[in-house]
Amino acid sequence: MLPKLFVLRSLISPVLIVSGLALCSSLLKADVIYSNFDSAYSYSDGSGVIVADGSKDYSVAEELTVFTNNYDLSSIEFVASSQSPDPSNTVSVSIYADNGGVPAATALETITLTGQLAPFNGSLSPVLTATSLTTPELYSGLSYWLVMDGAPSESLVWDLNSTGTSGYLETDGTAGNWVDSPNPYTSETNGVFEIDGSIVPTPEPQAWLLIAGGLALTFCLARRRQQRLA
Repeated sequence: MLPKLFVLRSLISPVLIVSGLALCSSLLKADVIYSNFDSAYSYSDGSGVIVADGSKDYSVAEELTVFTNNYDLSSIEFVASSQSPDPSNTVSVSIYADNGGVPAATALETITLTGQLAPFNGSLSPVLTATSLTTPELYSGLSYWLVMDGAPSESLVWDLNSTGTSGYLETDGTAGNWVDSPNPYTSETNGVFEIDGSIVPTPEPQAWLLIAGGLALTFCLARRRQQRLA
């Protein structure tokens, strides 16, 4: 006689595999949550927003709203260049929740890239990718801010989009002191970026029916097989 545990496990395994595939297939790819890149990741070369001017870091911030689904952040694509390219160049991008029309006090995640940036001289700069390590969840219907920072000694520029999106915030050079009353940059073309993420799966009714039906069938077959072997 086969052990009861072996019989049950041999029947459950296929159900778990099918259910797992049904629930987790949405995790296999990242989706675009927001992007103001033009086709083929094109943007407006030769123009940009000054993030750091060699003496101050202005913490330039752009707002985005998440629609339709909840997402786990996977990566941020953007273009930044420097008026003084150097191997020690650094650029940081951070995701913040919204706090009454300005970024909240604490970032959900900050990602820093180090290495020589392309020169800000009218030529195209490469698209940079900042990969999320903590994958914070971004909730549908809520607004967030992408904030770019550089060391005050940097001459950092956030290259502009070519799709016509506008509006950004910046500080007066002191962290958290947002110039927003009024905001002088509401109608100004803003920096180019894309936010990618993986949909947080929410089982649909069909998935729950599949799981319930599969488990019921499993235990029914296990009981019948147990009676047959008794």
